Amino acid sequence: MGDFFREEIRDRGWDYLLYGEDSYFVPELVTAFYESFRAEDMSIAKDRIFVNLENSTQEVSFDLISHITGIPLTSGMSQHSFMNIEDYKLMVGTSGESYPGGGIDGTSMYLNVFAVCRWIVRNVVSNSHETSFYTPSLHIVRMMMTRDRSFCMCRKLLETICNVKERENENKKFAYALPVLVTKIMENWMSAGEIDQWKRKRVFIKKERMLSTYKNAIQMEWTVDLAREHVRARDVQEEELEEIPMEVDSDEDLIKHFEDTPTDPRAAIPHMAKGLSKMAKMMIKLKKMVKGKPKDGGSSSAGPVLRRSQTESPFTRKRRQTREW
Repeated sequence: MGDFFREEIRDRGWDYLLYGEDSYFVPELVTAFYESFRAEDMSIAKDRIFVNLENSTQEVSFDLISHITGIPLTSGMSQHSFMNIEDYKLMVGTSGESYPGGGIDGTSMYLNVFAVCRWIVRNVVSNSHETSFYTPSLHIVRMMMTRDRSFCMCRKLLETICNVKERENENKKFAYALPVLVTKIMENWMSAGEIDQWKRKRVFIKKERMLSTYKNAIQMEWTVDLAREHVRARDVQEEELEEIPMEVDSDEDLIKHFEDTPTDPRAAIPHMAKGLSKMAKMMIKLKKMVKGKPKDGGSSSAGPVLRRSQTESPFTRKRRQTREW
């Protein structure tokens, strides 16, 4: 996951979500939890749900999740208005193609970004995409990268639980989300004796093996300095989008630009972006010049049309003449 993201998780108090081999869940308790409340039992603001157990009705709120996990409550929301997918791609430092639904292929990311995205989709947003990541998980990564504290993890966890019921009502395929957290919520309402009765049915979390997909990711860690280079590259590209007259010797300037490019690959990103932008503009300019240039030395017509006899081979011409005779 890398030192930067690990430190961010610890500074935010999200250590509970770093599940180890001593973390567990009980499938029967998870199933009982999700079958004990309906969409009607959720508040409109999704700030609490009511779970109807056999002998009582319990409430799940931000405060309860904060109490169980030790994650501090913040005044921020669980999400903000999502940015354009291209902005997220720039933030995480990937040039891979985006999926139609707004996702990014994880193998096009830096290694530590790929790892933290997998951690988020497993333990926070809980979806089945573990190698392609969409705006909800990318938004959390962005908040960590920018060290933005206006994000409430407890709100997001409760929102993830509520989304399970919404998918269930839409008859979509789904899996019960956040089983470790849900098990702890159920045990919070039990006595010590009742908890002991479920011990033999615990399923412990296994340590994730190094997948081959990790080897396909960029074998380099994302850093804050590297992010500044990506942002600077974007600013250069936006400036180059303005119409700039192309001089005759612009290609020489372009060659000189690449000769002056730093050897450090991270520092070379903005230079490469500027150079590629210039090359694209030169191609567009050249295409316009060729398209608008007359082909017959001054006339705007398409030029003389070749007669068939001028394009025929001698053998074909002889056969045609024989048929006509």
